Amino acid sequence: MERIFVLGIAPYPGLKEIMIQIAKNYQIVHLDIADGDLENGILSAEEQLKKRNYDIIISRGGTAILLKNFFPNIPVIDIGVSQYDILQAIQLSNEYRGKKAIVGFESITNGAQ
Repeated sequence: MERIFVLGIAPYPGLKEIMIQIAKNYQIVHLDIADGDLENGILSAEEQLKKRNYDIIISRGGTAILLKNFFPNIPVIDIGVSQYDILQAIQLSNEYRGKKAIVGFESITNGAQ
């Protein structure tokens, strides 16, 4: 069985943990994860790509968009945002009594509409 080499670029620590847990379910996946948001994600990916050739890169939001532009020869998978993610964010914001807005990259905020 041929291994699939995946580079995960985690814009925040929670995503890193989720990637690790999911990858454990797939024996053919070799997952390396680097931290980095937006431009820092590009720098992290460049460092990792010096060490190994990857079959795909996985990230989220604006970081995934930048990765697609910087590394056009490697497929980049954008982890979408589910309605559950949005509901969880809204729930967490309930303690704040002022006005609220959802601000972010289009790939993240489309689900809120």
